[in-house]
Amino acid sequence: MHRRLLALALPCFLLFGLSPAFANGSLQCDGRPYAVEIQFSLSTGQLTELIVANTASGADETERFSLQQRFVDHRRQFMRARGTGLDRPQVAVALRVAGATGTLSYRGAQYELRCNWTALG
Repeated sequence: MHRRLLALALPCFLLFGLSPAFANGSLQCDGRPYAVEIQFSLSTGQLTELIVANTASGADETERFSLQQRFVDHRRQFMRARGTGLDRPQVAVALRVAGATGTLSYRGAQYELRCNWTALG
């Protein structure tokens, strides 16, 4: 359903001349001990930010990353992103998603994630 909404939203922005700069979507990837949200611009499809959340702790611990390298193919459900921490630039992150499987490289280790392309929000 979200994919249909995404397909409808972009032509409406273009048809009515609305500025889609504020319109963002996201892809969720879940795992333990981390989950990832990848944000992207609905107008361009370009990845804009990556957020890593610690799912193992009871605290709401998240870290945001500015992306230096990014590639996404929505049709083939493939994505690669690399970035550095907004608050701590020395912390790096890399994410590779192919279909429903993601691999997060973060804090010196790799973590497997499950990603849901059909629930793009």
